Amino acid sequence: MVRRRGGPQADGWDEWGGAKEQEWGNGMEDTTVDQNNNENNIEKPGAGEGEKVKKGGGLTMLSRSREPKKASSAFKFHVITGRALKDIFTLRRIIVYLVILLAVPVITSFFMSSKISSYPIDMQVVKLTDYLFVLSYLWIAGIPLVFMSAGTISSIVTAERTQGTMLQLVTKPLRRWEIIIGKFLAFFILFAFVEILAFLLSIYLMIYFSGCHMSVFPSMLAFLPPLLLYSFIVSIFFGSIALLLSTALKKTAHTILIIAFLVMFFYIGFLFFRLLGTNTYLKFYLNYLDIGYILGNVYISLLQGFSVDLSPNFQLIFGFTAGTYDPAAFMDTLDPDQGFQLTTLPANNYVSAPFSMILSLLLPVAFIVLSVLRIGKMEVS
Repeated sequence: MVRRRGGPQADGWDEWGGAKEQEWGNGMEDTTVDQNNNENNIEKPGAGEGEKVKKGGGLTMLSRSREPKKASSAFKFHVITGRALKDIFTLRRIIVYLVILLAVPVITSFFMSSKISSYPIDMQVVKLTDYLFVLSYLWIAGIPLVFMSAGTISSIVTAERTQGTMLQLVTKPLRRWEIIIGKFLAFFILFAFVEILAFLLSIYLMIYFSGCHMSVFPSMLAFLPPLLLYSFIVSIFFGSIALLLSTALKKTAHTILIIAFLVMFFYIGFLFFRLLGTNTYLKFYLNYLDIGYILGNVYISLLQGFSVDLSPNFQLIFGFTAGTYDPAAFMDTLDPDQGFQLTTLPANNYVSAPFSMILSLLLPVAFIVLSVLRIGKMEVS
């Protein structure tokens, strides 16, 4: 007579979406055999590959070799996203980012004209929007956002390599592109949340500290969609550059230094190139390399796409900083008797608005694809 006890079955999946390993040590099949059998090892009839029956005393034990785990075909980058969010989506980090982004709008509101509170409501909106649009481009969705994006995405990628946890990730049933996409998605969720809070608080605090009436707050909220869209484009654009750099560099500081150089080159260096003259600027096709102008063109296009009227004062500032308007034509728009602008400034149109938008979206895609290819060939130790 042969008596058999079945081993435990492996049911369920682990946190990475792979099948749980079957533990055969505690669930080996036992068979009682004839005591007169003198063989220590016998082949079990019908046993599969890798199965042997080992006799020990009066018991014969069936051992099975483990089969390697097989990766599920379903996408599992959301696992990486959740894991990365636990690391970066912290209250301390969010507070620090908000303090940095809100500092300049709050300080600026103290230096606004003391007469702004005496203006009619519609004029208060016009004055506040001029300040808000400039601060959004230069600060709230500007240079600080660039450095915070670069530092965050770089830290969550390079940390995996320097701490040796990248090896654990690639041994899981995960494709390497899922690692990259999962981490980048976590980065985007964080900064989308931070930028929404930053814009809402900036508008409220600017109204409060400038002495404007709170009834202008709903009117100011109408400008949130284009401002948020632009901030998302900036964070994705420079975040994707930092992502690519972090797959090649081992230190976050090195990535931030390169990003700092690129910011100075694109935003300040090309300002001097534009001052050399339009002919020289266009002759060497610098307009297609001027990221500061291209992003400025995207910013203007988003505002105009939401039917936002841009004042000549704002256009003058943008003419100097981003090159989207011709600041030399400013004096031609002045009324010599009244002392205010009659018309808007002419746009430079170095690059068309659709081309600027497409380029600002395609370049991040290219950087992310290169990052995936880079990490796919990376030797992890």
